[in-house]
Amino acid sequence: AASARECLQGMARASLKTRAAGSRSSLNLAVLPGFATHWLLPRMRDFCLRHPAVNITFTTRPAAVDFARENLDAAIHFGTRDRPELEYQELLPEEVLPVAAPGFLSPGPVAPTDLLTTPLLHLQSRPGAWEDWFAHNGLEVTRLRGLLFDQFAQLAEAAAQGLGAALLPGFMAGVEIGRGGLVPLAATTFPMDAAYFLVWPKLKPPSSSLRSFLDWIVKADLKAAE
Repeated sequence: AASARECLQGMARASLKTRAAGSRSSLNLAVLPGFATHWLLPRMRDFCLRHPAVNITFTTRPAAVDFARENLDAAIHFGTRDRPELEYQELLPEEVLPVAAPGFLSPGPVAPTDLLTTPLLHLQSRPGAWEDWFAHNGLEVTRLRGLLFDQFAQLAEAAAQGLGAALLPGFMAGVEIGRGGLVPLAATTFPMDAAYFLVWPKLKPPSSSLRSFLDWIVKADLKAAE
């Protein structure tokens, strides 16, 4: 029964994708939830206007994608060029900014030493991020503890609720600061040794839809959403 149910659900999902695409060509894209919400989707209107014949299916994949097992054309990857079986197109270098709720600490940039006695919020996929930030500011610290989250959305909301200070990517911190829910705790962002990439398998030639998406990614001005 469980196997039959899974099969029927798979058929239903495939049918929905077919109805959504209609006669248009399709692009199956795996995305990171925070990056898709705050960086990619605000820019997608331009692509849709330029390529109305391409229908994109977005699938959330917080972990590494296995192209051999999943029907995906490309994926958003965070990290380095550490998988030789993939092609890489860099989208955005990672820069982080410490933030907190208004009134959580004194207004304006704070001294890094002040954060050593402040509750710190952590993301599971960014182990050592706070340690790297403190090292960048001349402080060697280890075994920093605090609430742990698996999604940037939860991390940002916890910071906005006054549960602690958080390190957010610059593109996400800017949105949250603009909404008034968070304030910066440093004057500048801190560059990380990682980036966001669009990746696809070397052994699978890009489809026409993926080529259109790549051409748009390379040529379009993606620094700011239109």
